[in-house]
Amino acid sequence: MIVIPPSPFSYAQALARGMSRREIEWLLEAGEIVRLRQGWYAHPTLDDSRTGWEARTDQHLDRLRNALASRPGHAASHTTAALLHGLAVTVATGTPVHLTTIDRVPSSRRYPGLRIHRSETVANDTELVEGMRSTGLVRTIADVLRTRTLPHGVAMLDDVLRRGLASVSEVRQVIDAQARWGGRPKAVAATHLADPGRETWGESFSFVHLHLQGQPLPLPQVAVYDAGKKFLARVDGLWPERGVVGECDGEMKYFLDDLDVDATPEETVLRHLAAEEVRQARIEATGLGVVRWSPAQVRDDPDGVARRVNRAAGQVRPDEFTGWVRWDGELRKLPFTVDRPAIDPETLRYRRRRRPAHY
Repeated sequence: MIVIPPSPFSYAQALARGMSRREIEWLLEAGEIVRLRQGWYAHPTLDDSRTGWEARTDQHLDRLRNALASRPGHAASHTTAALLHGLAVTVATGTPVHLTTIDRVPSSRRYPGLRIHRSETVANDTELVEGMRSTGLVRTIADVLRTRTLPHGVAMLDDVLRRGLASVSEVRQVIDAQARWGGRPKAVAATHLADPGRETWGESFSFVHLHLQGQPLPLPQVAVYDAGKKFLARVDGLWPERGVVGECDGEMKYFLDDLDVDATPEETVLRHLAAEEVRQARIEATGLGVVRWSPAQVRDDPDGVARRVNRAAGQVRPDEFTGWVRWDGELRKLPFTVDRPAIDPETLRYRRRRRPAHY
C-alpha cells in the first residue's frame, strides 16, 4: 500500500516513506498528487463544493474533446471516462486526460496532460457519451477501481450501487477478465468493501481510509434514539462495539437536503453547522462518543483521525449508553457485534515494474 506523506513533501521524503519513482508518477497521472515545483509535491485541493467539483469536471472534459479530435481511433477511459459517464470521481486541475487505443495497438505512451493506454487481451467495448467515444460503463468502473486508490475506488463504487448503474457481480465479471492487469487485487478489495448504505462520497472515502489504518468499517446510517425511544439523529457511521459515532463533514453534504433555494452557499453551510452542534450534544448526552472530520483531514492525516477515534473509544463505555440504536430493522442496546468485510492492506501492494504489461 502506498503511504503518501503529508503535504507538501519532497521527492526524498517520498522515497523515505517507501515510495518508488514509478509510484510517484502513477499518483501524478491519477490526480492523487500534484507537482508544486521540481522535486516537491502536494495533495490537490479536495474541494467538495458543487462549484469546485463541476468546474474541474468541465475543464477536464473540454480537454478530452480536444484530445479525441486530434487522435482518431481512441476512446476516453479510466478516470476521464468515469467523468464522462457521470461517476463520482475527483480530479485535480492538472489531472491528465486518459485515452485507450481502440483501432490500433501502439505501446502505452505519455504526453504532457495526456495518458494513452493500450489493451490487447480483452475486447474494448465502447459507446458514445455526449458525442464522445468512451469505454463502456462497467469496463470504466473496473479500470477506475484498478488505477485509483482504494478509498477513491470504493467511494465511486458505492455511488454506482446506490444509483443502480451496475451490480457488484457485473463489475467482478470484468475484473476477472483482467486477471493479469495491474491493480486487480485492489479492484477486488473494493468490491468486497462496497456498501450502498453509505449516503455520501465523503463517508465512503473516509471510512475506507480509516479501515486502512486498522479501524473496522463503521455501520453506515444508524438511527440513534434517547432512553424514551425518541429519535435523535441518523449518524454517518457507528462502531457499535466501541460506542463511537463517526461524522464526515463537507460542504456537499449540506446541500443534499437543503430546500432554501434563496440561501447563499455560505448561509447554507453556517446554518447546518449550527444545527450540527445541537445534534451532536444530544447524541453525546446518551453516552456516545462523537468524532468529526472532513474528507481532506482524513486524506491528509488518516492516522491522526484514527487516533482520535481510539481516544473517543477510550473515554466512553458502550454498556453505559442510555439510548437505543436501530440497525437491521431492530432497536438495540450497545455494545453489539456485526460481521462486516475487512481487507489486509499488505495484500494491496502496487506493482513496481518499469512498464506494466496491461493498463
